[in-house]
Amino acid sequence: MHQSFDTFDVDPDALWGTTPTPLEGEALHVWRMPPVADTHCVARLWSVLSGDERRRAGRLRQAHGRSDFVIARGALRVLLGAYLRRAPDTLGFEYGPHGKPMLAPRGTPLQFNLSHTRGLCVLAFSRRRALGVDVEALDRPLQVGPLARRVLDPTEHDALLRVPETQRKHALLNAWTRKEAFLKATGEGLGGGLREVPVSLAPDEPARLLGDASATGAWDLWALEVGPSHVGALAAAAPAVPARAAGA
Repeated sequence: MHQSFDTFDVDPDALWGTTPTPLEGEALHVWRMPPVADTHCVARLWSVLSGDERRRAGRLRQAHGRSDFVIARGALRVLLGAYLRRAPDTLGFEYGPHGKPMLAPRGTPLQFNLSHTRGLCVLAFSRRRALGVDVEALDRPLQVGPLARRVLDPTEHDALLRVPETQRKHALLNAWTRKEAFLKATGEGLGGGLREVPVSLAPDEPARLLGDASATGAWDLWALEVGPSHVGALAAAAPAVPARAAGA
């Protein structure tokens, strides 16, 4: 496992007064934020969104879903602008073949990823390293058995059955967030196949990629500390290895 990451907490109404610490080289920054804000703050975040983002928000049926989207996307723009020293509403995005967003023009030296769920938004940034992040609420309704059969390979499923029954939902969401963070980092998205990315999942076990993804050493994976009500994961490309000097 390579170098870790720095974590910061911010409230939506404090975003505009936030000056990130310098983000250099292979460093990773993770921001945790509750997607809750008063109407004045939401309106201010709405003002920095693009027309496309506003249309996407308008298509969300539930008011809390629209508010969460506006806060998360607005926060992403404000923090990107702070890192780049640009106005948030001037930023443009491009999308990879599987929908991964990136700054336009392609090649802008700042990587980012975003995930939000009920009660929590997490944003991750790096100058050089491709990355992905995912968070889920532990109280989200799901049926452990059917979901496990859909997203776990046989070895992972056996590992899940060794976890005490009361912890299996937690373990399954550990697996889900670790897999999704990795697939977001690679740019494949969920179409890359959750069953094709074996990971550790037991609540008392460190986050690890297993199988082929771990053998190459090309990716790092961490569990995020996101409080007792959520689980989360961060995946990032391993730091570049400096080329040896000639004759070394």
